[in-house]
Amino acid sequence: MGETGPQRRGGRAVAKPEIDGDEVRYEAEIDLANPDSSQTQLVLLTGENRRVLDVGCASGSVAQALTERGCRVVGIEIDPIAAKRAERFCDDVIVGDVEALDLAGSLGDRRFDVILLGDVLEHLRDPAPVLRRLGEFMNPGGYVVASIPNITHASIRLALFTGRFRYTDEGILDRTHLRFFDRSGVQELFEEAGYRIELWREILVDLFDGEQNLDRDAFPLSLVDAVRAAPDGLTYQFVVVARPAGG
Repeated sequence: MGETGPQRRGGRAVAKPEIDGDEVRYEAEIDLANPDSSQTQLVLLTGENRRVLDVGCASGSVAQALTERGCRVVGIEIDPIAAKRAERFCDDVIVGDVEALDLAGSLGDRRFDVILLGDVLEHLRDPAPVLRRLGEFMNPGGYVVASIPNITHASIRLALFTGRFRYTDEGILDRTHLRFFDRSGVQELFEEAGYRIELWREILVDLFDGEQNLDRDAFPLSLVDAVRAAPDGLTYQFVVVARPAGG
């Protein structure tokens, strides 16, 4: 993840909002020189001069970075206050829940080179049908770029050793998450939706640097070393590029 700041959720470092609105708290400065950031990876993997559908665009931090790289961005955002702010960086912002929207009515004949889902899929009740529907608005050769928190991060494993599974205001156990994914779960989701993942990137965070606020002195060093060394133990988020399986 790599960001620091007063708040953090799913790899999004955010300043305290100046106005009300839940999604505004995901606003961030994006440093493209910092590869250990999900937002940086979303921008870099999207590329330049692309037509982009940014699902869950929040107040437009990623859209701003993309427009500076020559992209044309259409956003979808459930929070009307955040959507209003994102309009500064998007050609259009559609306000609504992507699971409930009439996408054909909202998007019309617009098609996109990249469909961006930055920390979105874990908030959906049934993400596979959403991925399938979004694929209908993809140009030939288009692809999805998505970031997804990893429920098997060492901080969660270590907390479970203490008998604790506690939701937080941000991060992997954000109280608004409806789904939890490990690596195989991400793979299965995209396969179910008709995509093949062609690239994985991992955003790494040490187990004592996350929002679980673990006391390193409360655990035997051997246990700490074991969970650190476990597969994806330090992977805080997965960032993937996926293309339609038949494309």
